[in-house]
Amino acid sequence: MLADVCDDWFEPVPGAETATALRERYVAFLAARRDGGRPWLPEVRAEAGA
Repeated sequence: MLADVCDDWFEPVPGAETATALRERYVAFLAARRDGGRPWLPEVRAEAGA
């Protein structure tokens, strides 16, 4: 999906100065979110049941 985003939409940031580098950082960030679990979820469920 990120491959479809126009290079012009990616603004350089320190450590990721190119569109390719920014795509790689987004992929790493999204994978970490996907794989990191949701430790807050049990609290939300507990509060909803209370």
